[in-house]
Parts: sequence; C-alpha cells; structure tokens
Amino acid sequence: MKFEETISFYKLLLNKDIEGRYEDRWAQIKISEELRLAFLNPVFDRDAVSEGRNLEQHYNQAFIENMPDKYSAGNSIILNCKAEDLHKEYERVRQFATGDISPIQYVNYMFPYHFFLVKDPEGNIIEIADV
Repeated sequence: MKFEETISFYKLLLNKDIEGRYEDRWAQIKISEELRLAFLNPVFDRDAVSEGRNLEQHYNQAFIENMPDKYSAGNSIILNCKAEDLHKEYERVRQFATGDISPIQYVNYMFPYHFFLVKDPEGNIIEIADV
C-alpha cells in the first residue's frame, strides 16, 4: 500500500515519528507548532462517501462536493498550516492565490476541524486549518 510506504519514507527522511493518525485515512508528522506534514489516503474518503458511511458525522457538503476532484494519488502529501482565524485567513489568501482555492470544509475523524485547500503556483496543495 503506497500510503504506508509514503509514511515510512517521510519518517526516515525527517527522522520523526507520527504525531497522530486515523486508521488508513490520515497521518501527520509535527514539524513545528505551526507546521505539520500530513498524509492523506484518498481512497478512504472516496469509499466512505460512495458507500454513504456516516456522512453527516464526518463531512460537510463542501467536502463531499470538492473531494472527488481534489484528492487523488500523487497529491496525497499535504502541507498543513494552522490559522488562528480561519475565515480571516481564507479571505487574505483569496486576495493573492493564483491557484485553485476550495471552500472552507469540515471533517471529523481524529478530531473535528475546518480547513481549506489552496494550490501553489506549481500545483502543490496546501491545507490551511483551524487546528
């Protein structure tokens, strides 16, 4: 499974252990208080949504509508940046982002959190979240 291989690679590369994990969906390594390297297995969410597994408990409608187009193999490493005021940061980033920016989304697995995704000029996805 590539998800496990990727996690192992970054643990060795960064000489850091996993800070948090939810099953085969998500794992993250803490780089600093404000920065985490997050690993997403897009198959987990695709299966959960297509099978209708506890959708109201785990996702908002923006996530369900956005997920199929934004999550795929090859963009499952996500730089996670914490914002003190997510809505304010969303408006600030919208002013200069040249790549795609998602609506604010909600997921509740390891813990409830809100986030949005933005692509950098090279197409890399960055997650800005309230946690």
